[in-house]
Amino acid sequence: MKKLPLILSATLLVASASQSALAAKVTPFQGSIAEETFQTEIVNRALAELGHDVDSIKEVSYAVAYQQISQEAESDDISFMAVNWEPLHNAMYAKLGGDKVFYRQGNLVEGCAQGYLIDKKQLKNTTLNILMI
Repeated sequence: MKKLPLILSATLLVASASQSALAAKVTPFQGSIAEETFQTEIVNRALAELGHDVDSIKEVSYAVAYQQISQEAESDDISFMAVNWEPLHNAMYAKLGGDKVFYRQGNLVEGCAQGYLIDKKQLKNTTLNILMI
């Protein structure tokens, strides 16, 4: 049976969405950011409505989640993460097989900023300017 691993861009990171495994065991992963629970629960409820046995959310590092999801590609079970922060996660995505192993589609959340935000006026007035050079 052919497996369809998926990752949805800054959205749903699912690996091994089995095309024939209705009511498959589903393991949701998320990082330590509390806001990710909302996206994860949306996907959990949708999969439960489709008849899948959804396990409790496993809070792990992103590296662990990507590794586990990529390893599920040959399994009848489904593992997913409802977030895939681009470009922050691009290296992990590529290292573990990229588009050959995962599938990314759509965005649950768009326009997110990553890192520290500071205006240019403050940057000129702080020692951070040295760090930016």
